[in-house]
Amino acid sequence: MLKLYPPLLQFDEFYAFEAVAGFYKLPPRPKLVRELIRLGMEPFNARSFLRRHFFFQAFVGERNDPSTSPPTIGFSDFLRTTLRLQPADAVVVKMDVEGFEYGILNQLLDDGTNVLVDELMVEVHYRAADMRRHFNWCKTPQFWCQFSLTNASGLLQSMRNVGIYAHAWP
Repeated sequence: MLKLYPPLLQFDEFYAFEAVAGFYKLPPRPKLVRELIRLGMEPFNARSFLRRHFFFQAFVGERNDPSTSPPTIGFSDFLRTTLRLQPADAVVVKMDVEGFEYGILNQLLDDGTNVLVDELMVEVHYRAADMRRHFNWCKTPQFWCQFSLTNASGLLQSMRNVGIYAHAWP
């Protein structure tokens, strides 16, 4: 069973969540409030932080896989089942999934869930000489190094072809 901490919240007709992929967890509420105040947040905002933000403790991937820890939920299933989105909803997605965007977005197209997304800002990973030189990308084998600029551009174009306003980010 997929757990949301706290349960999925709706704010004035829009949803807010952060997929954290299990890489970090927030400290218990009292410690979190103290830390936010120490960092300069107003006490009222620090105390209400968890009501205004919540964190989805699961991997979001191409398909559901309960064998991972934490479990993986497919992005399409997350949009359809967890958020219960409808084509009439206005949905903007900012995606930075470290190379998994190819599989996730192709699955979105394959299963028709693309009709639930209006705008997509995605960090598309591919092998690029400048990135290799400046940031050491693809000097060690990374699975997304198999993709070229042409692949990345094609991924964005495939989203645009089905009516999603898609662009690279940053």
